Amino acid sequence: MLKTPIFVKTYDFMLWLLQKTQRFPRNARWNLSAWLENSMGKFLSYLVAANQYAGKVRYSELEKADIELTLIRYWLRAAHDLKYIDFNAYSYASEAVNEIGRLLGAWKKISY
Repeated sequence: MLKTPIFVKTYDFMLWLLQKTQRFPRNARWNLSAWLENSMGKFLSYLVAANQYAGKVRYSELEKADIELTLIRYWLRAAHDLKYIDFNAYSYASEAVNEIGRLLGAWKKISY
């Protein structure tokens, strides 16, 4: 497993997110929970792919990861608005996603 900050923070956030989505109401587990978990999985897979390549391919994978991170932000906001997560959880998630986004942005900047 990679020990760079973006991978460590992404993995930690993924574990936190999986614990939270397991507590969603049963009817939300098949849609919002699945969307969040799928976006998180895709995000991580794009990071792993970007780490394997260089140049334009790396940048392309990082762009895909950026799109998934935006979707994660929307799904988290919906989870909060629907009261599936409380304000403290939403605040933590927002800070974590923003930090991951900053790390992703820095990686994109040096990969371009």
